[in-house]
Amino acid sequence: MRRAFTATAWVSAVLLVLSTLFYLYIAFVSYVLEHTGSNAHTGADSPVFGLLMGVAGPFDLVVAALAVLNTAFFFYWLFLSVGLARSVEPASVRYPPWTALLGFVVPIVNLWMPIYTLVDLDDFAARQEARSTARFSLLPSAMMLCCVVALIASNRTSQASNAGVADFAAGQSLMQLASVGAIANILLLMLVQAFMHRTAPGQDIALAKLAAAEAANQPASLPIIGQSQNG
Repeated sequence: MRRAFTATAWVSAVLLVLSTLFYLYIAFVSYVLEHTGSNAHTGADSPVFGLLMGVAGPFDLVVAALAVLNTAFFFYWLFLSVGLARSVEPASVRYPPWTALLGFVVPIVNLWMPIYTLVDLDDFAARQEARSTARFSLLPSAMMLCCVVALIASNRTSQASNAGVADFAAGQSLMQLASVGAIANILLLMLVQAFMHRTAPGQDIALAKLAAAEAANQPASLPIIGQSQNG
């Protein structure tokens, strides 16, 4: 699951970088139009710009679809990770898998429950590796901060788009806000990937422990008749 998330995250990050550059370019064109009344020397009247504007809608749909896929992969990884941790150490994560997932989507509680879940997973992985953890867990907090910024930027961009752009200054602000949201999403993907990489060794150790415990609990297999006769 980590590999699946990594693959889609890289594709998403590349597309988000392109989106950021495009949003900033539109903001630049809006700035020039606002102050000069002409788009001369901006390239906005070129066929390439017209082509970019034509594919902007489908491009944004692809980015949105990848975001949904990334979220699905992350939630599945989270579900498995919480289940693994609680199987090895029942009290290691304070929430069961389904509750931990709901904590990411239910309003209000998603401001603090995800951080607790991620901190618990980080601490669990650290104990498996016998390594120490910082008193203040930076990665979970940074992940949630980027998530909040991305959501706020997305909501405000959607509201402004639905209300319509009144002038070039408003269009410039809208594109700048969209750029902030795209950058926040890029950082979020990087932080999630870093968190998965950090906890992976501890989870592998825990998985080996769980497999060994299950193997020890299996009943001994019956001896093969031919082998028992030869013995």
